[in-house]
Amino acid sequence: MSFFPFLFVHRRASKAKKTKKVKKENWFERLKVDELKEICTSANIATKGTKKELIARLMGDDKTSEYGLEGKYGMNMASLKKLCREKNLIQSGTKLALVKRILEKDNGTNPEAIAAVTKRPINTDPDRPTKKRKPSAPDLEKIHNRILKKIQMGKTSKKYDSYHGFKRHSSDVYDLIKEVIKKECFDKELLWRNSLFALQIAKTALVCLSNNFSEMISPGYDSSDSLYDVAESLEKIVRKLLDDDEMSIDLRKETILWINDLDKKLNEYAFPSFMDSVKILKDHNDNQDENNSIHDGPINFEDSKMPAKVQSLQESTNLSKTLAEEES
Repeated sequence: MSFFPFLFVHRRASKAKKTKKVKKENWFERLKVDELKEICTSANIATKGTKKELIARLMGDDKTSEYGLEGKYGMNMASLKKLCREKNLIQSGTKLALVKRILEKDNGTNPEAIAAVTKRPINTDPDRPTKKRKPSAPDLEKIHNRILKKIQMGKTSKKYDSYHGFKRHSSDVYDLIKEVIKKECFDKELLWRNSLFALQIAKTALVCLSNNFSEMISPGYDSSDSLYDVAESLEKIVRKLLDDDEMSIDLRKETILWINDLDKKLNEYAFPSFMDSVKILKDHNDNQDENNSIHDGPINFEDSKMPAKVQSLQESTNLSKTLAEEES
């Protein structure tokens, strides 16, 4: 008895034909009935009826028809966000959320929800002064770390690997120092509010440069001439401190030392000298020494060189004596 193998033929199942998607005529057809009713509620339109009736109602109303259009003449997300921005509304969310937000704002259908998504309260009182945010106090440690990181990037960042890149590194460092001093001391008007702190900011930035000058891969390039501006800014800060008489002798000596140290390193590359600030400080010291030698004896309050505060004090004392004598 012989056995014949049975041949099993596997037939592939016939693929189901893909049904062609019906092209949507408008954006409302993509939404569910509940979502359409939400839009109707936001636009103050009747919510009863089937989906087709709701869509026809929305497309037939001038308040909502523009949101149903798609393509070239429709409103995309960018245009909806722009509209929200103009109406002072939050711009995050889906297209449905944006449309509802705009309709509720225009029709006043949900004031509580609109108040929640409004960016900031509108100042209805024109006489009420607007609150200005106080500028944050600069952090010396952050300034130091920011400049130090920029200096160290010369050897770690791929940005400065190329021939032209390594030339750019020092210019970027000097630009950063210029930006920090200008922004913190002058733009924020710190020099006129706290000139001593302004000097500390300039010192932090420039001492960081001086201490890490050897880390610069090509310190001789300053394409924007930023160090010229930095030298001028430092001179203005020093003059302001001396005019306000806020620099003690020890502070002047300390300032002269770190400026001298920085200037020696920059002189190797023919950079602008910072010695103008040193000269101003030394001249002030010499003048002060002369004044001290003049007034070694008893102080004469009638001397025109004395500070106005001292003169006014003497005048008020003399005036009080005169009034007392007249009363007696």
